[in-house]
Amino acid sequence: NNTEILNTKLDFKSYPFDLQNLKIEIINNFPMAGIDIFEDEIEDFFDIDPEIIYDKKNNTLYEWNITPENINYKISNDNLNILITAERNANYFIFKVFSPILLILIVCWSILFIEPKQLESRLTVSIVCFLTLIAYNFVIDEDLPKLGYLTLIDYIVLISYLYSAIPTLISIFEYKVKDNSKLSIYNNKIKIVGVGSYILLIFISLSISSFKNPNANTFS
Repeated sequence: NNTEILNTKLDFKSYPFDLQNLKIEIINNFPMAGIDIFEDEIEDFFDIDPEIIYDKKNNTLYEWNITPENINYKISNDNLNILITAERNANYFIFKVFSPILLILIVCWSILFIEPKQLESRLTVSIVCFLTLIAYNFVIDEDLPKLGYLTLIDYIVLISYLYSAIPTLISIFEYKVKDNSKLSIYNNKIKIVGVGSYILLIFISLSISSFKNPNANTFS
């Protein structure tokens, strides 16, 4: 059996919420036979079995979602161009990457409910969470593409690093504050601002990725 390997340049800037446009060009070796005949044969080809390019029932590309509606064709210069839009299945990253990171951050920020004077207890929890996040990043790094530019998941992880370090800095600052009345008001505000700003930064990252990259599938 002859095996043909197809390759194309992919854009991973919106990874793992990306979609990729794949193109297969089939050259017509008998252009003199007439483009109408060639086009009729192609239409019959797709009418017989719309999933002939991608067999969903026997799908082995579990990382991608492809439907017959995402497979189109057009005739260009007597040649057939098959256009396939492949949408990455991001459920793996949502449940096995982002959810654990979010859980680590929740535990990390929970130290703000501990009395500020218990600095040792606060630092123990926050530093352990920070180191856990770093260790977890090494675990998931094997599943990430090795690229020369930052992807969407890289930005989310970097933002999470920052927000896992902030509670430690807040704890040290609060420990130095002598006025307990002002400290209580400050503590309540920082909880709201911290959570709100993290959500806002993630949303901005998703929006920028979707706006700049035509291959983004962030909000579909």
